[in-house]
Amino acid sequence: MVTDTQHDANTGAGSSPPDATKGKNGMNRSAIMALFAGAFAVSCTEFIPVGLLPQIAEETGVSESVAGQLVTANALAFAVGAPLLAALFTRVDRRKLLLGTLAAFVGGHLLAGAAPNFAVLLVSRLVTGAMMGLYLATAIATAAKLAGPERRARAMATIVAGVSTATALGVPVSTLLGQRTGWRVPMLGIAALAGVAIAIIALRVPRSGADDGPPLRTRLGALGNRPVIVGLAAITVFWGASFTVYTYLVPLLEQRSGLHGAPVTAVLFLAGLGAVLGNIIGGRGADARLPLTLLLTSAITAAALVAALPLVNSPGGAIALVAVWQLAAWSFVPAVQAALYQAAGPGGDLAVSFAVSGFNVGIVGGAGLGGVALDLGGLTSVVLLGAGLSLVAVGLVVLLISYLRKRATEAEGEPVDDLFDGRRFDAVLFDMDGTLIDSKPAVARAWRTWAERHGVDPELVARSTGRPAKEIVADLLPADRVADAVADYDRIASETVQGVVVLPGAPEALADTGDLKAIVTSCTRSVTRARMDAAGLGLPGAVVTADDVDSGKPAPEPYLRGARALSLDPARCLVVEDSAAGVESGRAAGCATLAIGSAAEDGSGADVRLTDLSRVRFTVEDGRVAVRTRTEKEVPS
Repeated sequence: MVTDTQHDANTGAGSSPPDATKGKNGMNRSAIMALFAGAFAVSCTEFIPVGLLPQIAEETGVSESVAGQLVTANALAFAVGAPLLAALFTRVDRRKLLLGTLAAFVGGHLLAGAAPNFAVLLVSRLVTGAMMGLYLATAIATAAKLAGPERRARAMATIVAGVSTATALGVPVSTLLGQRTGWRVPMLGIAALAGVAIAIIALRVPRSGADDGPPLRTRLGALGNRPVIVGLAAITVFWGASFTVYTYLVPLLEQRSGLHGAPVTAVLFLAGLGAVLGNIIGGRGADARLPLTLLLTSAITAAALVAALPLVNSPGGAIALVAVWQLAAWSFVPAVQAALYQAAGPGGDLAVSFAVSGFNVGIVGGAGLGGVALDLGGLTSVVLLGAGLSLVAVGLVVLLISYLRKRATEAEGEPVDDLFDGRRFDAVLFDMDGTLIDSKPAVARAWRTWAERHGVDPELVARSTGRPAKEIVADLLPADRVADAVADYDRIASETVQGVVVLPGAPEALADTGDLKAIVTSCTRSVTRARMDAAGLGLPGAVVTADDVDSGKPAPEPYLRGARALSLDPARCLVVEDSAAGVESGRAAGCATLAIGSAAEDGSGADVRLTDLSRVRFTVEDGRVAVRTRTEKEVPS
């Protein structure tokens, strides 16, 4: 257990007040919406040249076919840059990386707006494409961590909704603006949008600190497991199938459905609306029932493409086709991303970067294959090719689901041991530091900063660990300075959160205990909230902090308060601690105790001792918590 003595860092300067950002279940809504703003800004760039090709070609002295390579350059830079740059910057603080990526994106668009010739414009598109890929990969992975496991897919869907919203609204508006004012103005306008996103992210997204997680080799190795490989293949083929047909949707509507002009525009708008709604539906569905959402969305998309040829021959059929097709196709996106993030374990962030790259490869490949099919057999061949590819994608999705279910079955096999001989608990009371998160580096930095500010020898502070901050400060300073000094430490510790990491098994433990849990910590409430936010875990409904008790551990009061916060008998609660003092506090309160980490190694008087929470499986059975060990296969990655 690391107490306020060691407490130091979990949110980061510049993050918004926790109450303003955290919703139910710990979802950091304002931070995720800030990431959405950035996704909207960068996604406006992808297809902007399409509606402005004649102007760009004329002013830069190239043919329209050559000018069209601006779209290709952006797409290729996106597909290659997203995974490579994500791997290169894997340990950089997420907020710094997001801000730096957007700054480079702004620079690319300013260069485009001032480009003196086509070569410079082409280079600018390579820059903006690579930055778009890196931003989206980073933003999606960051949203997943901010939301926590229970709302992960919805958070990821929110970022992808920025892409679909830009396609539905940003691109048409940019095209209209460019046709009236010249192609350079939209380029500069997108730079301005990205600049606004920079300001919002700087204000609303908390710092994550340097990533001290597994080395790059471990993360890349996690991408080699079968579910990830099959999932990436499914993404590429699925999106390739969809864009084989979508690229030629306008000719289909005009030549087969008899729609022209404004009705075609209305159908395209309907497609954009379906994309936005699909992200919302897919995110919610994936959080509730991931395998079913994957299967339904891919199967409905395939069915729509298979039925496209007869349906597209009438206006009503074409409209229904586009609505169902786009709604299902975009619902698939957050579901498959959540599946890959989960399957990749320690490589989750990189898996997302490969996923966004896979979507882009699918777009480019689908458009290219559609063009070949068009030349060989006309629009009928285009639709048949898209339908065939969609059926292949469904097969890959079924294979992905089988792998995911196999893993889940292995992880849910018979436990080796019931740790408390069949005893069940009304609630689990978790210590925070050292049990759920590790914030030692942050704590050390906070106390060094505090010691320098108050003229205290840092060595004296370093030897005073293991107690609440107010007790340490009282030992080091005159009584008349204690209150202000404690408040100052609390501010410093709430802002110094770089390097806070989640400990093995903590997310699973918090998720598996549902509402039958509380956090009991020697930190103040503001520091507790800051650190849990920085770790992406969120706070449960019941939290007992140093603000709530008069004496810290090993006195029984903290855990007595924890039980009372849930209106429970302490004797029917389980305390999970990593320090001997914390175990003693739990025992003194009359609770059962589970020691992990140093408390387990030191041979404390806990009822049960294990190395860390990854070895424990909590399950809620008939309204009470059972505690069992995991096999080696069951240990979370």
